[in-house]
Amino acid sequence: MHPALRLFAPVLAAGAVWTARLVINRTYQKASGHTPPIPSDPRTTWRQAIAWTALTATSAAVIEVAVHRIANERLPRRRPTAGPVN
Repeated sequence: MHPALRLFAPVLAAGAVWTARLVINRTYQKASGHTPPIPSDPRTTWRQAIAWTALTATSAAVIEVAVHRIANERLPRRRPTAGPVN
C-alpha cells in the first residue's frame, strides 16, 4: 500500500461521506417535504429511525470502500526494497 494512501484516503472518504449525507438529506427533504428523521428523537418512530440509519450507514460504507479502492488503484504501488545481499 502506498504511504500517501494511508494519509489521504481517509480524508477523501470522510469528505465524500459528508457530501453524500448532504445530498441524501436534501433529496429526502425535496421528495417528502419534511426534514430527514433524527434517529435519536423520541418523536421519530422506530421504523423511520432504523430505515434512515440503514440508508445513511450503507451509503457511507459503500462510499468509503469505493474511495479506498479507487485511491489504491490509482496510486502507484510501492515496491518492496531488496533485502541484504549475502
